[in-house]
Amino acid sequence: YATTQVLDVIDVTTAFEPIRKSDVDPKLKEMQFGVPNEQTFSVYASDVISFTDRLSAMLSLRLDNFVQKKIEDTEGYNQTALSPKLGLVYELVKEQVSLFGNYMNGFQNAGPVNQPDGSILILKPIYANQYEGGVKVEAFNKKLSTTLSYYNITIDNATRTNPDGYSIQDGKQVSKGIDFEFIANPINGLNLTAGYAYNDNRIVKSSDASIEGNKASGAPENVVNFWLSYKFQNTLKNLGFGFGGNYVDKQYKFEDESFYAPSYSIYSATVFYDRPVWRLGVKFNNLTNTKYWDSYGMAQTPANFLVNLTVRL
Repeated sequence: YATTQVLDVIDVTTAFEPIRKSDVDPKLKEMQFGVPNEQTFSVYASDVISFTDRLSAMLSLRLDNFVQKKIEDTEGYNQTALSPKLGLVYELVKEQVSLFGNYMNGFQNAGPVNQPDGSILILKPIYANQYEGGVKVEAFNKKLSTTLSYYNITIDNATRTNPDGYSIQDGKQVSKGIDFEFIANPINGLNLTAGYAYNDNRIVKSSDASIEGNKASGAPENVVNFWLSYKFQNTLKNLGFGFGGNYVDKQYKFEDESFYAPSYSIYSATVFYDRPVWRLGVKFNNLTNTKYWDSYGMAQTPANFLVNLTVRL
């Protein structure tokens, strides 16, 4: 692992010289990168049991083992976990309306993290317990499909980044909310997809009591998306168009809620001509030229367009 190098300290509110490749290359030569020696072993077993023609269950179990040997002065680790999963599906209306529920215990191997001062933080395994339940509908010869579900996920050994850039693994995080998906094909050539997600993701336990109850970083509370497309069937056959958009709620960068990327709405459109052996399309992204940033504060792409030619052999 390499020690973090400082290239420059700048004030983004004033004019400054950009950092160029010629500035970075000499620093990279000074850095020494360790080569990790990693081993991964996994076994997965699953079975589906049909109790009746409407009630079925899925049982599964996964074993993961991750080993990383010592690198220079950095201690290695040996992490092993069992992850069970149980799912139930009951068809309330045969082949049209189904109720479902599942439980899953998840495990994530977390590798060492380089800290700003050059030290290495060896992370513990991250565990998650998820409960989910909902309803799925497929009707009108599958011209309408929709799913609504509620979930609750508890994460132990959750990691976070403080305003100084240090990674900290010190608490418990709970994420709960709803997912809604709608897909429809009411007439030939017309397709509509829409979705909505509500996510209440909070820090419920931490060594820093001041952030308990605060929103987790990078977790927008509301997300909405939709896309509508139509391909002409008779007149102007093979010509089509599409239009859609996305809305993303504000996202905090740090759990102290001191900094966040504001919410935004983005709209896109496309026009295409589709033949059996080729397809020509033009996609217009960010039609309103909206200025927006991700949860890391990185500026995203302004208005742009793409031309795509697909040939099917």
